[in-house]
Amino acid sequence: MAQAALVLIVAGIVAGECGRLWWFLDLFSHFQVQYLVILAGPIVWFGFRKKKRRVAAGLLIFVWLLWQISPQWLDTSQHSDANSNLRLMSVNVYAGNSDYDAVLGAVSAEQPDIVVFQEVTTSWAAKLKSLREVYPHSQTVARQDAFGMAIFSRFPLEAVETKLIGQVPWIEATVGVNGRKTTVLAAHTLPPMGERNSNRRNSQLRSIVATQKRSAAAGVPLIVAGDLNCSPWSPHMRDTLQASGLISARRGFGILPSWPTQRPVLVIPIDHVLVSSEIGVVDFRVGKGTGSDHLPVTVDLVLP
Repeated sequence: MAQAALVLIVAGIVAGECGRLWWFLDLFSHFQVQYLVILAGPIVWFGFRKKKRRVAAGLLIFVWLLWQISPQWLDTSQHSDANSNLRLMSVNVYAGNSDYDAVLGAVSAEQPDIVVFQEVTTSWAAKLKSLREVYPHSQTVARQDAFGMAIFSRFPLEAVETKLIGQVPWIEATVGVNGRKTTVLAAHTLPPMGERNSNRRNSQLRSIVATQKRSAAAGVPLIVAGDLNCSPWSPHMRDTLQASGLISARRGFGILPSWPTQRPVLVIPIDHVLVSSEIGVVDFRVGKGTGSDHLPVTVDLVLP
């Protein structure tokens, strides 16, 4: 049993690293923490049975997994001790969720300057209108599927554009924050189930790279917020960060998984805030449940 678990963990790790080759293999890349927890059992068992070689093999894999996930705790290069001048919140409300008060209460508790919503249906759009008293600047694209979007801001949206990226709407807005300009990209990629959707998701991730390059050329920092249906350990996410130069605001604050709330054993971090290198990060946190299958995420930032 212990040996079978060890073999399966190794197979999962190798499959995830080969995720660029086939969409199905990429799915195994997201569960690095689960592999780490499960691996502890075989190591202890082999130690009890005095199987030194298998203990050594298990420890090598354990160290590899720690190395994979350690940046989520140890990489504080983007952290800032300055006072935050922008709080942003990303909430996937879940199209089938009707606990409107819980979502609105979570926004009220965090008091963000900008809120990005995903899975905004027409009924959700109607409920979110109440936020306009606090957030007078907004853009909403309601849909009956799971890909409606909305952005609400205390600050003026100097330029707002809705784009169809992979046949779903994303919202790109230039926001003026106390004399500083930044671009906010509200994004929701397709879930990578099946070759077609996986390829479309990867194309959407490449759109983030293109947006960052365009924003950088204009001298405006970029914030990407939303459900990217991709964990930090996916080869496609690593490619996106490397090609764009964007940095995950989560790094250095922990794993902070956000989905799926109804299956805590499988929970992984797929709700992201990515920022340009010149933006400092004061804090990143996940909120409490709101009836959605996602937890909301909030980030405190320092704009340059």
